[in-house]
Amino acid sequence: MINLKYFCLEEELQFELEIEVINQLASEEFKQAYLDLNGIKIEIQVFFLNESEVPFKAHENVYALIKQKGKDILPIVTLNDKIIKKNALLNNDEIEEIFGIGIDAQID
Repeated sequence: MINLKYFCLEEELQFELEIEVINQLASEEFKQAYLDLNGIKIEIQVFFLNESEVPFKAHENVYALIKQKGKDILPIVTLNDKIIKKNALLNNDEIEEIFGIGIDAQID
């Protein structure tokens, strides 16, 4: 199981491409195709603090880090409940490494 979670302050234009890529990976079509090809389930979630604190409080390690360092530590990315990145979202190379796939993102 790959359980990837993004904890963000709010939707920000600077992360628009990264959020779009992760939203595509979170689609039911991709998750099913990945399961069929690799036999591995995927769970991907994106949370925004300005929408609700509940998911942040539910993840003790994330909430503790925010309490310790402040909101400036966001965004935080967890993989299988382990914090793997702070102050930034995953780039395409990091996503490729996690999922073992190539990503080609087009900017219009």
